[in-house]
Amino acid sequence: MKRACIAVAATVALWAPKAFARCEGDASCTKLDTLLAAPGASPFAAVGSSDVLSPWDAGFGFQLSYLRNPIAVLVPTTGPSGERLALVDRQVTGSWMFALGLGAGLEWGVVLDSVLDATGPGLAGANAGASLRETGIGDVRTNVRWAAIERARKPSDGPVGEGFGLAVAAMLELPTGMSGAFASEHGVMAQPTVTADYVHGPFRAAVDVGARLRKAQSVFDARWGSQALVAAAASYDTLPIPRILSVGVEAWSLPSLVDDRATLDLLGTLSSAPAWAGELMVVAGVGRSFVLAGPDLASPDLRATFAVRYAPRDTDSDGDGLLDKVDRCPNEPGPVRDTETPGCPDRAPEDLTNVAPNLPPDTQPAALAEPPVAASPEPAPEVPSTPATAVEPAPTPAAPAPVEPDAQAPAKATP
Repeated sequence: MKRACIAVAATVALWAPKAFARCEGDASCTKLDTLLAAPGASPFAAVGSSDVLSPWDAGFGFQLSYLRNPIAVLVPTTGPSGERLALVDRQVTGSWMFALGLGAGLEWGVVLDSVLDATGPGLAGANAGASLRETGIGDVRTNVRWAAIERARKPSDGPVGEGFGLAVAAMLELPTGMSGAFASEHGVMAQPTVTADYVHGPFRAAVDVGARLRKAQSVFDARWGSQALVAAAASYDTLPIPRILSVGVEAWSLPSLVDDRATLDLLGTLSSAPAWAGELMVVAGVGRSFVLAGPDLASPDLRATFAVRYAPRDTDSDGDGLLDKVDRCPNEPGPVRDTETPGCPDRAPEDLTNVAPNLPPDTQPAALAEPPVAASPEPAPEVPSTPATAVEPAPTPAAPAPVEPDAQAPAKATP
């Protein structure tokens, strides 16, 4: 592990100067998708979460985004005001995510971006460079997150998954992407973020506050540099069963810190987490970007996104020692045993196989208690019975008196 880390660090150190020089002054080294996918257990598409993975558990994810007309520039024409030209008609990007829980509230993640499809003239449309690259590798981002205030994962720590949470994150993006695809930064970009969120029953809300810090570069009539970041999201479960179908809205703004440019992105979302106690989540959203001030840069007039994440958190809502993702009755404590319904309480006395038969009556489960006896009808009035007449036993006959043998035999005549 140590040698692998040293090898990766050496590769980045040798490669980074060439990558920075490659994108120096190249307007196509501008990332048009401002929705940066984040690894981990966030239930939202663009806003983070204070939830982190369990120690040494791994999470995975993929996010697909579609952007229409994400960049337009003003080109001179015969008219006095010029003409807005879309350099990119559409762009489809994919982000592969990986996260690892480190314990003590820490989580580390990495994301690889890519361009899966793109159409438009590119820089050649403005006579400023090469044609648009249709596909290409994007940047690599690494992220570290620490949950300063984490919601309970078992009843002994408080209401499971409820209440207020707070996390601090630091993200670093390296310009590994190909030029000409509008999918890479022109230098290193750092993003510190503070996330606060709240969960109460079917309602969830989260707020991100931070900044995207990068070296400024001119992109046509705009300055692409550091930006402030403010984002908010909220969702609500529409069905009685939690996490089956949630409706949400998300918004984020990136006011420029180097000029007067500012944008606002809105996204309506549908999300579902039907499997493994919410550890597998799907989020889909549609929205658009609005230019509040300054040039039209990284502001698509249509955005569609789809993301799927697996993020194990090992919650035990009923505290019976069986994790929710394998507990068939996650909100009812039950015995941990290898049955068709692990973690479910016993439903009938004949199913109570784990109860010792010699327990005192007051310690027996409620399922073993005798059923209530139904009230019997009033008895009929008693009729006095006639006492039976005693029958005297028959007298025992007396035994005959013994007879002397001489008296019974006849006397013999004398001859």
